[in-house]
Amino acid sequence: MPMHAPSILAQAAQHNPLIPKTFDIVWSVVCVAIITILFWKYVLPRFDTVLAQRAEKIEGGIERAEQIQADAQAALARYTAGLSQARGDAARIRAHARTQGEQILAEARSPRSRNETGSSPPGPADCRRSVRRSWPSCAPNSALSPSLWPGGCWESPCPPMARIRPRWRVFSPS
Repeated sequence: MPMHAPSILAQAAQHNPLIPKTFDIVWSVVCVAIITILFWKYVLPRFDTVLAQRAEKIEGGIERAEQIQADAQAALARYTAGLSQARGDAARIRAHARTQGEQILAEARSPRSRNETGSSPPGPADCRRSVRRSWPSCAPNSALSPSLWPGGCWESPCPPMARIRPRWRVFSPS
């Protein structure tokens, strides 16, 4: 056996197991070239289109978000403007109502508002009596139309605000 040892060592020195044989290298290069060409021709263009669509979708989403943000800002500005205008209108209406209330109180407290007998102007009870007294003269028949009452066919000593419409009462057995 010792004789064969140098021949094995000589063969081993000729062939290094870490370096492949030439035909293995050639076929490996051919396979890698074919896979690279297929990848370059078919797979990469699909990746490019998918990435381009995704980038376009993201950019479009950002633009839509900016547009929606601008619309929201405009709506908020319109809302605040309308709110401030409504507050101003409400303040003006309150001031007008306050002055009218003061005028009504001043008229009620003035001596001119009293009638000849020195008593105060007629109240709601006097107006009800006046309406009841003038009711038959307004409508000779028994079917009265409530639409006749507000402006009416009767004259009342009461001011227009104090006139009371007749109320049809329904009595419930309770």
